[in-house]
Amino acid sequence: MGSSEHLRSKSDSMSGVDADQKHDADFISVADSAQVYNEAAFRYFLSIERERSERSEHPLLLVLVEACGEAGREGRMDRAVAEKVFGALEQCVRETDFTGWYLDGRTAGAVLIQRSKKPAPEAAARVRDRVIALMTQELPNLVGRDLRVRLYQLPLRPKGRRTAWR
Repeated sequence: MGSSEHLRSKSDSMSGVDADQKHDADFISVADSAQVYNEAAFRYFLSIERERSERSEHPLLLVLVEACGEAGREGRMDRAVAEKVFGALEQCVRETDFTGWYLDGRTAGAVLIQRSKKPAPEAAARVRDRVIALMTQELPNLVGRDLRVRLYQLPLRPKGRRTAWR
């Protein structure tokens, strides 16, 4: 499955499409300015980048913005919140990075590819602070209460040990 099979043009719109059809599209438009991969495509590309990261020994950053529900319940992002979350994530990524649903409707993600072989905790902290600042600016009443931002530097597993992310 090549990467071009996962891309749709920017003019593709998901309005008027039922929920089952949305899961069939790999690249969806949440907002005019932010296009994101669905869960299957995002995890597919994450697995490719993670393997590339392990081979090259260049770490990558995985940013997750999770919707928190009431105690004991899973949270979900409505379209308006998702647009703002992905809009903020898009401001933090470069052309080589990508965004998408880590868990459809619940957890938004961004993968930031690093060029340096050395882990850069200060770079990770800057990215985390920028994402939180943008989320707080866009969604001041939700960050911390209804949205949780997490950042992971990958790979976390020992070199040579393979685990599927799909």
